[in-house]
Formats: sequence, C-alpha cells, structure tokens
Amino acid sequence: MPTFILHTNVALESKDEFLANLSTLLSEMLGKPLQYIMVGYQHMPMMMGGSPDPCAFVYLASLGSFSNGGPKNKEYSKIVTEYISPRLNVPAQRVYIEFADPPRTHFGWNGSTFG
Repeated sequence: MPTFILHTNVALESKDEFLANLSTLLSEMLGKPLQYIMVGYQHMPMMMGGSPDPCAFVYLASLGSFSNGGPKNKEYSKIVTEYISPRLNVPAQRVYIEFADPPRTHFGWNGSTFG
C-alpha cells in the first residue's frame, strides 16, 4: 500500500514515464510488490521560503516501513530526492518529504482496512 504523492510547482512533460519509473523505484526501495504501489503528481502554485522558485513536497506513506523511529528514512530521503531533483530541476534543499506510517486500522482498501 505504499502511497507517494508529489506536489510541485514544476510541470512534468512525461508524467506517465516519470510515475512508472518512480513506482518501480519505490517498489525496490521499500521491498513492496509493484502491484500495491500508488503514485500521484499534482502541479500547483507553491512557494518555499517566500520564493516561487521550483520546489516540491512529497507525502510517502507505507505500512510498517517507517516505524522504530525511521532508521532508514535518511536513506529513503536521499533516494527519493536523487530521483526527483534532476527530473524536475528542483534543488535538493527545496524538497520536503513527509514519511507516514499509519496504523493498519487507519488505512482502507477494498472496502475494509489492513488491520
């Protein structure tokens, strides 16, 4: 159920290719089957530090992947940023990533929840 939502003020030209490659990257990074990976992209007006320069915010949720204080979050942050930054031309210091590990009972799928 890993879910990755990218909000950015940069327009993507090849959205499908970007998202397909990102899906594969996340599957490998998190060790989760590709069939459960969901990715999204939203182009919108954004500012960071009072500047409209290119920036991005990522929401990444995955059951059980970020528990125990997120010991691998620094590694995940590096991998995700290294994927996003050159493709969107967004400097790494203008990318925020939120890692979320919701309780299984708080994530619904197929008319039920995972817990």
